[in-house]
Amino acid sequence: MKNSICLCFSLITVAFISSACSDKSEEDSSAIKSGTKAIVSGIVSTGKDAITGISEGLDTGRKEGESADKAQIVASKEDLNKLLSVTVAKAEDLGGQSFQLTLAVKNEHEFPVRMTNLSDKKTVVLLDKDGFSYPLANSVVQGVDTTALGNSTTRVRYTFNAVEGEPAILRLYDTDIPVPNVVKATGQ
Repeated sequence: MKNSICLCFSLITVAFISSACSDKSEEDSSAIKSGTKAIVSGIVSTGKDAITGISEGLDTGRKEGESADKAQIVASKEDLNKLLSVTVAKAEDLGGQSFQLTLAVKNEHEFPVRMTNLSDKKTVVLLDKDGFSYPLANSVVQGVDTTALGNSTTRVRYTFNAVEGEPAILRLYDTDIPVPNVVKATGQ
């Protein structure tokens, strides 16, 4: 959505400049193109910086502010390694190149721990034995925040589609977690 807004704004700017200068010579046309290129480049660069700043600000605010349930936040590899222990408990072949991984997220602290940014394409990734990567099948739905309650283990399931090789590694917050031998899903 954010990229679409930037793109629309850029296209409107280009259209406006183009229509205003439609009767210009070839030299003028070249100057218009380079000027437009500079404007659009600046808009896109500024937009990307703003989006990055918003994302980083959200993460910082979530960590600094106290949540209603007093949960600590995992948003990076360092946070994950400090606050949780994660293993892949089961890997199931659902058929049709789809696989479901069941994770065991262990929280040995008294406070809840919330994993965030799971919808980011790079946060939850399956790697096959040949090193090919597969993001979550539907990161918007599957990538919702997950809270591991204190002194307990939380079960989390992720589905990956169009997996052409045998699953080998789950990469979670840039931490590689081995995947056990795949079993056929019950009912398959």
